[in-house]
Amino acid sequence: MKQTRYVAIAAALLMSAGAVSAQTLKPAPAAKNSAWVQGKTPDGQPDLQGTWTNATNVPLQRPKELGAKEFFTPQEQADFQAKAKGYAGDRANLPEAHYDLSQFGLDRSQGKFAPNLRTSTIAGPEGRLPAFTPEGQKRIAARAAALKGREADGPENRNLGERCIVSAAGGTADDAVGIQ
Repeated sequence: MKQTRYVAIAAALLMSAGAVSAQTLKPAPAAKNSAWVQGKTPDGQPDLQGTWTNATNVPLQRPKELGAKEFFTPQEQADFQAKAKGYAGDRANLPEAHYDLSQFGLDRSQGKFAPNLRTSTIAGPEGRLPAFTPEGQKRIAARAAALKGREADGPENRNLGERCIVSAAGGTADDAVGIQ
């Protein structure tokens, strides 16, 4: 009985090896000399899929005083960071927290900081977010008008959940675990 099983396994391996060896590799396409072109999504928008990180010292928008300057020199970058640290006030002197990232399901590479000499994350001549379109400005104004008079200027304008008087799970905030 065992010999029959071994013969069947050997026959299957020989047939699969023959099938694999009969396959031929497709030749690689010839290298193109054309410039790279940004991929597009099915609806024609630029394809921005990929891995993105915010573990950087680069601001989203380029400060207006930098104009069209895309990159700092190392000295300019150090001066810019010192100036930014000055804006932070007392927060700039807080002790740094060190975590074992593996406790949170992350790997060690996810805690690394990626220094960069770019002046903004947004690439382009201005390095800034584009202005709102007239339609967008109208929508913003309409939303502000709809919220007029409903601003939460004080605690009396906030609901009980936002004020931590009643928890989202029901009951009072005192019933929640970990709150004293």
